[in-house]
This record gives sequence, C-alpha cells and structure tokens, in this order.
Amino acid sequence: YVVPAKTGRIVRLRQNSDSRTRDLRFLPGTKDVLYLSDRSGEMEFWREPADGLGEPVAVTSGGTTMRHDGVPSPDGKFLAHTDRNQVLWMRELSSGNEWEVARSMEGNEWDYIDLTWSPDGRWIAYVDTMENQAKRIFLYDAKQRNAPVAVTTSRLDSYSPAFGPDGKWLYFLSDRTFRSVQ
Repeated sequence: YVVPAKTGRIVRLRQNSDSRTRDLRFLPGTKDVLYLSDRSGEMEFWREPADGLGEPVAVTSGGTTMRHDGVPSPDGKFLAHTDRNQVLWMRELSSGNEWEVARSMEGNEWDYIDLTWSPDGRWIAYVDTMENQAKRIFLYDAKQRNAPVAVTTSRLDSYSPAFGPDGKWLYFLSDRTFRSVQ
C-alpha cells in the first residue's frame, strides 16, 4: 500500500495472491515506486506508479538467485542491489544496463550492507566483510565505473557510512579501543 502523509487516498499496489511483494521504495525524481516481487516466478525488481494508475513494469529479469533490497540513487538514475551470491550490482535505470560492482568472498549472503548514496547520486558507500571478519567501508563511483576503493582499514570494524549534506564528507562508525600508556 501507498499511504499519503496528509490527505488523499490509500493506494493498493497491483499484486495477486500468487505472488509476494517486499522492500518497496519510492524512486526519486519520479512518481513511481520500486519493489521486489516474485510474480514472474523469480524475485525481480518492478516499477509501478505510486498513484496506482498504471501497470507494473519489470525492471529486472532472468534472476538466477535471490535478489535483496535495492537502493535507488537520489537522482533516480541508478539502482544498487545485492544478491544471495554475495554480489553487489549496479543498474542504470534508463538503459537497463546492469553490471557487477563487487563480489564478496567472505561471510554470508548479507555481507554487503549499509548501501548509502552520496547526495548527487554519483558515489555509493557500502560495507563488506574481509577475510579476518572485520567490516570495511568501500566507495564506488557509479558514473566512472572504476573499481571500488577501500576507505577504511581491514584491521577494525567500520560500518554505517553516511554522506554529509554536501557530499564532501563520509561519516561512519568504527569499533576502536584507545589505551593510554603511563
């Protein structure tokens, strides 16, 4: 359902009793929503007008493994999502081009967490688990498509990245111990 913040009508999205729908997000810059649904037989991303006045359109197809929650960029141009094979994917929504950003070799299917976009929609920060089980933050430039760059050490757990309002700073939490020597 889409429920207005103020006055208006409640919209029930189109789905049938044979399918499951989850992880709905509004698509910035549009009047549409994105969500995961297994209406095609596999868990795929779908796009639908938030006002309920249009048919759902498949955004992805041909999934070979379970897709996880997707995060659209603030400008509505890209969709970043993960899957059960520990792959981080990037999709350009206008063209449908999709490519692999990174593949985690450690941990479990929930390794790529804290997907966070910069305000301009160019950079995405994410957390991956390293061989020593420490969590590390990486940055990926969705426009240049260069290899992701680690921005924290693999010696300490770092997580929960968040860009500042102007996009110039990346804030995060990190588990650190300080001991003074006397």
